[in-house]
Amino acid sequence: MLFLWVTALLPLLLCLWFYPQLPELIPTNFNNGEITKYGPKATIWIIGGLGPVIAALFTLLPMVDPRRRNYDRLGSRYNLLAGGVNLFLLMMTGLIIAESLHPGSLRVENLVLAAVGLLFAMMGNFMPKAGSNFAFGVRNMWTLSSETVWKRTHRMAGKLWFFGGLVLFLLGLSPLEKTALYLPAVGLFLVLGLVPTAYSYLLWRRENPSPRA
Repeated sequence: MLFLWVTALLPLLLCLWFYPQLPELIPTNFNNGEITKYGPKATIWIIGGLGPVIAALFTLLPMVDPRRRNYDRLGSRYNLLAGGVNLFLLMMTGLIIAESLHPGSLRVENLVLAAVGLLFAMMGNFMPKAGSNFAFGVRNMWTLSSETVWKRTHRMAGKLWFFGGLVLFLLGLSPLEKTALYLPAVGLFLVLGLVPTAYSYLLWRRENPSPRA
């Protein structure tokens, strides 16, 4: 819990430290690594302020989820997962500050891809340990209707997301330019999203075969 709330405050502290140095307009939107939109520098507080919101949300979810008992399987890992999301926000806050102070000094598309890859790898590591819930994981009509389908889907998806996230991370660290990154990154995102969904349906269909005419 301490890790969760410390990481929630780090983006705010970063904003507090650098805010006086920021220009009046800062980048608020990127497309393929290029700045496409600017906004007032006060916008940085919205991004930095998401940390406490996420920490509060993760604290509240086990209290309101009808399957709250399944959160016990994660134990302290649950707060570590939420803290990891906050560290991702810290990276994004730092990225915007860096681009505000030194435009074009960073390869934004590579850094974002690497950070997203680490987030996927982290979530993949936790997924096999998570019990059925309505807040996170592969949540669809098939996994939520069967404990067996949930477990087997998340066991497979956890490995897929972990190694897929590592591949995304390595792509982000590679010297490839944004045009060369686009196709493999999009293809991998489709695999990470569609394969667990299709797999859960096949497991559910095997568990619930259609009646013969």
